[in-house]
Amino acid sequence: QEWKPRDPLPTLLEGDPEAIQVLCDSLNFKSQYTSGVLSFSPEETALINASPGMKDAILEDFKAFAFAGVPDDCRQFLAVEHTHTGRLEVHYLIPRVHLESGKYRNPPNYDGSKGKGKNHGFIEENDAYIDHACLKFGLQNPRDPAIARPLKVEPFDPQTVTKRQVNRAVTELVGSGHITCREDIERFLKQAG
Repeated sequence: QEWKPRDPLPTLLEGDPEAIQVLCDSLNFKSQYTSGVLSFSPEETALINASPGMKDAILEDFKAFAFAGVPDDCRQFLAVEHTHTGRLEVHYLIPRVHLESGKYRNPPNYDGSKGKGKNHGFIEENDAYIDHACLKFGLQNPRDPAIARPLKVEPFDPQTVTKRQVNRAVTELVGSGHITCREDIERFLKQAG
């Protein structure tokens, strides 16, 4: 219950926080900005730190994706580096406005739909970018099954046993090569009932 300054403190990589705040506050859109984080493992952090210019190249590559089709002089972008967790995190914020026209701007391929199962195009495009960036910069793909996290089931979930059994079965089928894609998982689950 005590506030402690982060050690090391966050570092501003790009953008003017005050100007971005004024811009976002001036928008009368429901969603005034998009924010997110580019998070790297400790091993990736060591690689990035040992490779001069790599962090900047990753950031430039990400901006090319996030601002696809938007001229450089119409891009407002804020990036802050955090390393207090022992790994690199780049938190970003992008105002949802096209500066030249003043019109609302969605992230690439985002149709505005919310909720589970929505925005397939956005998710596919985002996943494609992750695959591209990981391959281009020699980073670990977070969607690689070899580094998947173990199943997390809430302690009092009445379906705990079933979820663990399904997870174990699917994991074994992936490991044996019988499941190679999402459609295979869906087929397996339908056949299992």
